[in-house]
Amino acid sequence: MKGLMLLIFVLFSFSVSAQPLFDVSVSLLPEFGEVEAGGNLIVTTKIINQGISEAKDVLMEYTVYDHNRENKIVEISETVAVQTTFSNVKHIYIPNSLSEGKYFINVKVLYDGKEASASSNFYVKSASEYGKKLVIYLLIGLLVIFVIFTIGFYRFTQKMIQIGGIKKWN
Repeated sequence: MKGLMLLIFVLFSFSVSAQPLFDVSVSLLPEFGEVEAGGNLIVTTKIINQGISEAKDVLMEYTVYDHNRENKIVEISETVAVQTTFSNVKHIYIPNSLSEGKYFINVKVLYDGKEASASSNFYVKSASEYGKKLVIYLLIGLLVIFVIFTIGFYRFTQKMIQIGGIKKWN
C-alpha cells in the first residue's frame, strides 16, 4: 500500500510539473510613470515559465483602464513564445482625449485556458499643458525669425545706402 501511494504521488507530481505555469510582472520606469495625453506609455513586462521548459505560445493582452478600472481606454494584444523567460518593452499610445488623472495598465497572459496578470498605475498629464508649451515655443521661434529678418533687412538697406542704390530720407 505504501508503494502504491508513493507511485500515485510521483505520477501526480509529474503531471502537475508538466503543465506550463507562468508568472508575469509589469513595471514602468519612474520617468515613465507620468505621460502626456497624446504620448506613449512605455511598459516593461517579464514572463517567467515556472512549469515545463519547452516553448509555449501565450497571448499577451495590454489594457489601459480609467481610475475606477471600469472603462477600457486602450487594448492591445499579441502572441509570443515563452520558453523559460520573456522580456518585452511595449510602447502604448495614450489618446489625446484623456483627461488628466490616474490610470492603470493591466497585462494579462492567457495560456491553456488559464491566465496570469499584473498591473501598475500611471498618471496622465493634460494635453493642454503640451499645447501651451507648443504655442510658447512657436512664438519664441517666430520672434527669433523676425529679429533675424529685421537685422538682415537693416544691414541690406545700409549697404544699399553706402553704394548709392537707395537715397536717404531727409
